Amino acid sequence: MSYTVNIDNFDQAHWQQTAKEFADYSIYQTWPYQENRAERSGCKISRAIITDENGQASLMCHVRIMQIKATLLKIGYVQWGPVVRSHDNEIKCTVAALTELRKAYLDNMVNVLRFVPNMVNNEMGADFIEMLKAAGFHYSNTFAPYRTLAIKFENGEEGIRKGMSSNFRRTLKNAEKSGLQVHQKADDEGFSVLADMYKVLKERKGFSGLDIEEFNVPQKLLSDDEKMDLVFVYNQDRPVSTVLSSNLGDSGLLLLAAANQEGLDLGGSYLTWFSSAVHSLNSGKQVYDLGGIDPVNNPGVYSFKSRMGGIEQYHIGAFDACKNSSIKMMWNISDKARAIINHH
Repeated sequence: MSYTVNIDNFDQAHWQQTAKEFADYSIYQTWPYQENRAERSGCKISRAIITDENGQASLMCHVRIMQIKATLLKIGYVQWGPVVRSHDNEIKCTVAALTELRKAYLDNMVNVLRFVPNMVNNEMGADFIEMLKAAGFHYSNTFAPYRTLAIKFENGEEGIRKGMSSNFRRTLKNAEKSGLQVHQKADDEGFSVLADMYKVLKERKGFSGLDIEEFNVPQKLLSDDEKMDLVFVYNQDRPVSTVLSSNLGDSGLLLLAAANQEGLDLGGSYLTWFSSAVHSLNSGKQVYDLGGIDPVNNPGVYSFKSRMGGIEQYHIGAFDACKNSSIKMMWNISDKARAIINHH
């Protein structure tokens, strides 16, 4: 089968429409999110859609292009992509399509192309790994695969409750009986409240966390059906806990969560997280990703999430393709040094 490589010759509306065909589409491959990330990090942005001879999209991705000053290497980074999975839970692309994408970027745009797919390390993930290797990519052992807990929506809202630990379920029930109110508002006011609560959380826990603007800026530019969702729990007229999530493709994804002391005391966090999962379920999603976990460095959050009944899973990791053997050697040294610095 022959393929057509379309790079940067389409508009945002076409991108958004095509993305609806993919079950692994996520906030991290939306046009405004990647535009914002590129601008904030001083990178260039490129976008690719590969179509087959019938005009059907086989894969698509944003590529953030950054230059490493010490080596002058140009790295094309694909965050949670390329997207390749159909809503029938099959891989839409072929080795030939992946090869065409690799060639298109390595020929004249970057020295190294790194994929970090939104793909769970299951049977399909294993098949995709073999496809990537056949297309000229190699696994990077310097990049820790994304690790998370995910709730599968197999038995509706009652199934979510049954999957929880008895402690989580009991605290949730008490919060529901306490008169707390659940609200949704993902507008400027909602993000302002989220920013205030998240700032207090970071100060209390003493960690750097994420910058709210990473999500606030693209939220204003996302289409209505791509916008992120903010769920708040209020005690009377005061917000006490909140969760920011995204519902794209076939999955809900928790991005940020925060609660003040009042919310912690009243079990507001339990109600907010549960309400966010239910909203994802009602949005037609099949699974709710509770966000990254780190049992060693952040055991408290891991313990909380594990009591929600999620199944632990890993993504398949990162895969690199280099222009030639000299570039590969240079990149391996640079990437290992970066990993060591980041680890310490």
